[in-house]
Amino acid sequence: MPGPTLRAGPDGPAGESALVSPQRALFELLRPPFDGIAAWNRPREKPLFIVGHGRSGTTWVGRTFSRHPLVLYYNEPCHFGHESKDGLYSNFMTYVRTNEDAGLFKRHLDTAMSGRLLWKSAEWARQRGKVLRRLSGPYRIVIKEVASLMSLEWVRRQYAPDFLVLYRHPCSIALSEVERRIDGAYSRDKLLGLTALFADHLHPYEAVIRKARRPYELFGAIYGARNRILANFVERHGIDAVFLYENLCTSPSDRFRELFERYGLDLPADVASYIAKHTTTEEPGEYNTTKDSLAHMEKWKRILTQEEAFQVRDFVLPFGLPYYDDPADYLLT
Repeated sequence: MPGPTLRAGPDGPAGESALVSPQRALFELLRPPFDGIAAWNRPREKPLFIVGHGRSGTTWVGRTFSRHPLVLYYNEPCHFGHESKDGLYSNFMTYVRTNEDAGLFKRHLDTAMSGRLLWKSAEWARQRGKVLRRLSGPYRIVIKEVASLMSLEWVRRQYAPDFLVLYRHPCSIALSEVERRIDGAYSRDKLLGLTALFADHLHPYEAVIRKARRPYELFGAIYGARNRILANFVERHGIDAVFLYENLCTSPSDRFRELFERYGLDLPADVASYIAKHTTTEEPGEYNTTKDSLAHMEKWKRILTQEEAFQVRDFVLPFGLPYYDDPADYLLT
């Protein structure tokens, strides 16, 4: 989900579309010749597409993968810069059918899936070693995405990447959205405006979504809707690379070693050290991935009231999700 303020996206700084920084101008000047030279060195593996509801740990997992010397990492290529709240929220409430023109989604994912330069999103381009690897060595493309969560059938049809799916407890997600002052009613209304999405996926749940009023009800309903679509996708295509945020938190070093091995990557000593350091200490920042994982895992139990947790529960359980489906999962003690 979008943040409370307009953030710069990979398509340019929000609210400054007419202005181009010297860095951006140089980047755009160098991009075509670089992509032309790099075109001969094609990726040898399928791209890895990390996806989940916003605040589910996708950034944590993606940035950890980015530490591996073979990985070329793209952060949210479908998160664009916007000049308005409406544009920003619409970006994250987008649905593309498999036979539709996806516009900027397609342009940016074409770029990322082929390992070309993309402003802000291609984080590997800031590292000299990764730039050289892109030109002459083997590499694995890893893409972390959130905005395209409801359009995964289109993503699969267009690119057939490997999918890595993350789920996180809905109370954790709802708390994070409230803390970031996300406009839940505005998000819900954007979701309800996607008539094709309801025709294809969400018609049985429309009454539940419309009934939500209070903040934790709204975020519970939005969580349920988006994750119902994700769960249907996972079930339909037999995707087995599904991980719970809480399981990653309980033993990060072991779980990340398993993740890396699943995708043919070793766990270098410096990456193992990075994981250990960044999961046992806490640093402030909305998008900071340095967290005490065990303490952070059940933060919601220390902050939410039982009534607020039940509000989330009452608007998630009707979606029949495969995880967090037991009413006891929402008890504070």
